Amino acid sequence: MKNKLISLFEDTYLMFSIPRFSYSYRQQQVNPKKVYSIDTGFSVINSPSFSKDKGRLLENIVFLNLRRKFKNILYFQERNECDFIVKEAEKIKEVIQVCYDFNQDNQDREINGSIEAMEKFKLKEGLILTYNQTDEINVRGVKIKVLPVWKWLLSDKI
Repeated sequence: MKNKLISLFEDTYLMFSIPRFSYSYRQQQVNPKKVYSIDTGFSVINSPSFSKDKGRLLENIVFLNLRRKFKNILYFQERNECDFIVKEAEKIKEVIQVCYDFNQDNQDREINGSIEAMEKFKLKEGLILTYNQTDEINVRGVKIKVLPVWKWLLSDKI
């Protein structure tokens, strides 16, 4: 029933889902999907949660911007998770992590998710989008830029 309901919401463009990356199309269909709303205000009003999940809302905003520009958006999960993988033609173009506040508590998770995806797809640069932080991290031969979402939204990149 849950899958039918999500499918109905997708058909009416209220929600979008993105599959987990796999080279197998069948695996993409079987694995759990991440779901995003077309309207973050609608999500907040209808959420059963008592607290505002600012990180999830920020991730939804990033998804909506990616969705306007790209057809193939997936997420990556093996040992670690990376929020977005942007695929153009048969090549992975970008890996993007999103977190509201990049701090000591989540730094390892966000960096390791980015690095694992970057190594898998042989990329030298990754991106972590936050609410208001800027940084650059060089680790294990790759560069990860940390940018505020608003700067990323205003840039011509991606």
